[in-house]
Amino acid sequence: MRSRGGSNELARKNFVSQLRERNEEAVAHWVAVYQKKIFRLAYAFCGDREEALDIVQETFMRAYEKMGYLKEETNIEHWLYQIARHLCIDRYRRQKSQKRGAGINHYPDALTLIKQEWPMEKNSELRQLIGEAMEQLSPRQKLVFILKQINELKFDEIAQVLGIAPGTVKSLHFKALRHLRHHLQPLLGGEK
Repeated sequence: MRSRGGSNELARKNFVSQLRERNEEAVAHWVAVYQKKIFRLAYAFCGDREEALDIVQETFMRAYEKMGYLKEETNIEHWLYQIARHLCIDRYRRQKSQKRGAGINHYPDALTLIKQEWPMEKNSELRQLIGEAMEQLSPRQKLVFILKQINELKFDEIAQVLGIAPGTVKSLHFKALRHLRHHLQPLLGGEK
């Protein structure tokens, strides 16, 4: 008798095999399951809906091109996050060199993404502060924060996605949280 974990592993390997063969149903299921997760990462990272949709589309196009090389042990979700991460960082570097003008309003739906409810009169101020604080994070801090807080990955999973040690992930997350708390203190009732 096969254990539950064994049957899940068998199903995952079967799914990877179907993706390698570009089975239409498997590919459609793959996109349906992961496109929202990749969108949340891209949107939280860049703050622009259209740009995030472009990143999602490019992530799936690149993944589809490489699908024939998947190994049975591949974690599809982590693989997609890695592709999206590279695309986000590439766009960040390009935009940084072009000196973005979005600044304060760069994270228009940050309240929804960070899953907090605030009184309506504080929404625009919070949006402004979150946008400013997120812009000041390093790309790695921003990715760790997004993957942990918005996509709800565990530290070990983030370490796999980013290819760094779990201790480094925890440190980057701590630094991002410390920076965001410091930046949001005026709105939260404390001193900056």
